[in-house]
Amino acid sequence: MVNHHVGLALVALAGLMQGNFTIPMKYMPRWNWENLWLLFNVFALLALPWAVTLFTVPDAITIYRNAALPEILLPTFFGALWGVGNVLCGLGVARVGTALGLSLVIGLAAALGTVIPLFSQHSSSVWSSRGLEILLGVVLMSGGVLICAVAGMRKEGDQGAASAAGRLTGIALCVLSGFMSASLNFAFVYGGVLRARAEAAGYSSAVAPNVVWTWAMAGSFLVNGAYCSYRLIKNRSLSKFRLPGSSPYWAYCLAMAILLSGGIFVYGFGAGALGPLGGSIGWAIFLCFTILAANASGFATGEWKGARPAATYLMLAGSGVLMLAATVVGYAG
Repeated sequence: MVNHHVGLALVALAGLMQGNFTIPMKYMPRWNWENLWLLFNVFALLALPWAVTLFTVPDAITIYRNAALPEILLPTFFGALWGVGNVLCGLGVARVGTALGLSLVIGLAAALGTVIPLFSQHSSSVWSSRGLEILLGVVLMSGGVLICAVAGMRKEGDQGAASAAGRLTGIALCVLSGFMSASLNFAFVYGGVLRARAEAAGYSSAVAPNVVWTWAMAGSFLVNGAYCSYRLIKNRSLSKFRLPGSSPYWAYCLAMAILLSGGIFVYGFGAGALGPLGGSIGWAIFLCFTILAANASGFATGEWKGARPAATYLMLAGSGVLMLAATVVGYAG
């Protein structure tokens, strides 16, 4: 059922959840990245998606049995591309910092994930007043992301975070990640046949996307799990799962998974409530709020300590432009 106000609120909430999912990572110093990332991905990309889907769509297995193989492979493929984007994001952010890295990744993913479905599935609406408002929101969002990226570069420069060569490599990795990361929304948009099967079985548009998320997230796990396993072997870090004092880390990884996977499912609920253009309108607002939440958590956890006021003011200005972009896109909805 279409309900724009509920849809917008849910999409914004989803962005706030996803923008904060990395906070628990700061409290797991005894584990290597591959340890916490693998366990987080088991929870986030396998356990929780299947649990939520089977709870909200009890006939999901029957729906999958009746589906043609390409209907399942398509969201799985897009999920795998999203997984590649996740790995590239982790490598890029390690070189340029969270503020700059996530701004580049999420900004590109937001623009591509909004514009491509709009042109490919709703070409007749592109030059309507609503379509032009969405495009204006994307332009504003790109401007806000650019300002945030410049602020992040200044902040990292003030803190001496990376060499010039390392920063260029990190920026390149983040740009590639941005292109790949839009694939999560493509799984939602182009997984419409599976969603339609769930709706035909009597499930609402709010929970029907869940039958798509299971395969998209499973595709992402194939990539993330393989890369983490490679690093566990290379770094001989498998034994770190048993380090004394690290038992709370399992709860931290579960909390990360709830924020990330929960955010994706809530986004699906919200985008479904926004109607036919939900995949474009919802995605733009979702990632605007993700960047805003990530920036706010960065300030709250001391990432900007030591940065000059000019960099801080730039980040606040960029955040203001992102809020304006979300308002314009929301108005289009």
